[in-house]
Amino acid sequence: MTESESIGPTTEVVRIVRTIKAPPEKVYDAWMDPAKRMQWWCGDIGMTCDFCEIDPQVGGRYRVNMRDAENEYFMHGQFVELSPPTKIMFTQRWETWRESHQDSLITVELRAVEAGTELTFTHAGLPDDNAVREHTEGWECCMDTLTEYLNR
Repeated sequence: MTESESIGPTTEVVRIVRTIKAPPEKVYDAWMDPAKRMQWWCGDIGMTCDFCEIDPQVGGRYRVNMRDAENEYFMHGQFVELSPPTKIMFTQRWETWRESHQDSLITVELRAVEAGTELTFTHAGLPDDNAVREHTEGWECCMDTLTEYLNR
């Protein structure tokens, strides 16, 4: 069963909560292993991911793409906190999509529950309501695909 909520577009925060039928270790690994992340990263929005580099340590960097038939978008950032298998916190900056090119902060919290893992995803520091709407749509798709990937 999937539960999802999004905080409205005026808060400059996206928040999504999902229950995934997999242990926290497996969910954590899906975020931190480049080959696994590429399998679910772009969600079901007509895009693919064919590039993902991750240095899985505090201060380590990552870089990942999203590609459609006409465009390629890259984002990168740095890990601020890693507490396997319960928390991943990292900065995010778009290289080739958003005009603002500002850093935002993503937190993924994983809690073991009877059904598997409760994932709480928060993306804070978005520049405006439009960015919140766009990121909510994109992250909802990614969380759908992550849930499907791990529930197999």
